[in-house]
Amino acid sequence: MKEAVKYFFGLHDKSDNDKLLSKNLNNDIAIDPDFVMSTDMLLAAIMEAYRVIGRDKDALDLFLTKYEHMHENESLRLMSEKKKKGRLLSSMHGSKEEDEQRLVQSANEALRTFFKMNNDEDAKLLFRSLNDSSRTAETYIIMVEGLVEKEPWSGEISQLYQSAVQSKCLTEELAFLAMKSVVFSKLDGKMRVLRDIIADTSSVLNISPEEFNSSRYWQLKRTLGYRFAKLLMWWRNLSSSWEKELKLSVRQLKQGRQGGHVIDEDALRCIVKFAGHNQRDDINQGVPVSDGPSEKDQVIQNKERKYGIKLIREVVVDAHQTTLYNSPAFVDDVAIGLCSLKAYDECIKFVKEMHSRDLIKLKQSTYEHAIYAAEEKKDLKMVDELIRNMEDGCSLNIK
Repeated sequence: MKEAVKYFFGLHDKSDNDKLLSKNLNNDIAIDPDFVMSTDMLLAAIMEAYRVIGRDKDALDLFLTKYEHMHENESLRLMSEKKKKGRLLSSMHGSKEEDEQRLVQSANEALRTFFKMNNDEDAKLLFRSLNDSSRTAETYIIMVEGLVEKEPWSGEISQLYQSAVQSKCLTEELAFLAMKSVVFSKLDGKMRVLRDIIADTSSVLNISPEEFNSSRYWQLKRTLGYRFAKLLMWWRNLSSSWEKELKLSVRQLKQGRQGGHVIDEDALRCIVKFAGHNQRDDINQGVPVSDGPSEKDQVIQNKERKYGIKLIREVVVDAHQTTLYNSPAFVDDVAIGLCSLKAYDECIKFVKEMHSRDLIKLKQSTYEHAIYAAEEKKDLKMVDELIRNMEDGCSLNIK
């Protein structure tokens, strides 16, 4: 008992977390039942612990035992007895005194457990039986997340969404789950529904739908797909959408730097891939376009190259704070960009620096871009060094 209480309040040795949790819960000596059910928060924490170690039925039994303590009449006791046989058949509505000790967090844990056990029907039944004061924004998120890939938008999820809006429980996370359901559904007028959801959410966040779409564009693209994301942005021309993505990314990069935060990784990738795009050979990656015939053309080219290089530098600095810095694909894109824009010295330096790190194994093409840069500089000594680095790095990749 003493060890379990110390564990709950975080006074134990943190290195023994898993061992102590498994010992206490699996031996059924963790905590006195009355103590477990003394508060909704504590009950929810123990239920979560049971769920994490795979004791889903025990988690639900705890919830139902607490339920019996709260409801003394025969019909509700009958519900618990029937549930223990496999079905939940009751109402969570109670007296004012009962409402003061309502089950909120533990009810959410019960919903999670039902979905984990693929018992969607009992999850729905439990949700319907909860009174408004027991439903939180988290409750709606659990429900929609559990049903999003199983139910059509026109059914249960649409009703859950409308109920959340009416109950002032709409959150951004719930909105994205709802939009995902819309996209997955066989539904006419999907764009209208998506725009309605964005309008609702924007109102909650006190921003315009246009600001919501632009500031969450990359998340919209990942969640809904490129087609729906660009339509929400009113980008009609598919062939030029990448240019609009680049402009959006550059704008977000500037805003991020002014605000002191790193922007979405997909925006950083976009900049590295397309910065200075007019000066890149479309066919041969990492190769610059030929210099223009006139001095005026070359001035414009140099200006575009310098700006593209500047953007890539800024992205590389920001990437240090993200997972991108350890991504071979991202490193390859940086090498391509620098080489394409004739930043040969920077390309060589960057590839050598990344080669020296133990956390990442570079792609062969990354070395090849640096070798091309050294050849353009006619630095044969550097070419030989980079070839040795490539042989060393690629042999490690094979191993």
